[in-house]
Amino acid sequence: MALNHLKIGPRIALGFATVLVLAAVIVGVGVSRLSSLAYGIEDISLRNLEEASLVADVERATLERAIAARNLVVMTDPAKRQIELDRISQSQVKINESFAALTSLLSGDGAVNETARKQLQLTMDVEARYAPVATAIVKLSNAGQKDAAIDKMINECIPLLSEVKARLQQYASENKRVVAETVAGLQAKASEARTIMIAMGMAALLIGAGMAWLIQRSVVVPISRASAAVRRVAEGDLTETLESSGRDEVSTMMVDLSHMQQRLREVVGTIRSGVDSVTTASAEIATGNQDLSARTEQTASNLQQTASSMEQLTGTVKQSA
Repeated sequence: MALNHLKIGPRIALGFATVLVLAAVIVGVGVSRLSSLAYGIEDISLRNLEEASLVADVERATLERAIAARNLVVMTDPAKRQIELDRISQSQVKINESFAALTSLLSGDGAVNETARKQLQLTMDVEARYAPVATAIVKLSNAGQKDAAIDKMINECIPLLSEVKARLQQYASENKRVVAETVAGLQAKASEARTIMIAMGMAALLIGAGMAWLIQRSVVVPISRASAAVRRVAEGDLTETLESSGRDEVSTMMVDLSHMQQRLREVVGTIRSGVDSVTTASAEIATGNQDLSARTEQTASNLQQTASSMEQLTGTVKQSA
């Protein structure tokens, strides 16, 4: 649809509406991208903190359990041994709870990759092998077989404890790697969002400038044509035909000017016809005056001739008398 088919008011409103819609789209895209980034940052921050806290809980509980097992082997006081037994039980409960929480965390939405889950499973497998050894040490200690308990601790418990610690460190390293990859992905998304917003901003600028140029051209050009037409009419030139194909205010003014020009052309034609009639009548009157003057002169000449003849006649009569 041509712009000159719209009134100037709706045309300007259309231009502003276009700019506002583009601005709203830019804001919407920006908010969407920022929300995605915020969600990603919140997810990785909270999940990473929770994972790190749970891993630290496992490490502390494992160390606490190992210390309690060692103390149990060397202690003979039943009350103190009971305290260490309670520490072992509490540490085991804490380890089990932490592993369960890690398993749940890694299986939910936003979980890390499969490698992290495998690392956790390997750590839990080592822990599962450690539990029977710890139970056996406690039984040997309760049975008074201190040397056997120490030997089992050195040859089986400590290596398993070291393996658990190594597995936890591997899991922590894998978690850091995944976090680094996620952060890199978020940075890429931020860069992409920035590029998209810059591109959309440039597009909005170009479209807004184009709309402004079209609206300005659709208003100024017809007004310039109308001004030139009025100037030619003022100079007396009524020959040019004014045309307008639009339906806006300027086009309506051009139609009115065309009607005015047509009426002026008719009035001028009427006046010109009257002037021609007056000119013809004046010419005829002038011709009649010339004829009358000639006739008058002829009559005067005839009168002179008659007077001369009368004088001659009078002289002849006098001589005869």
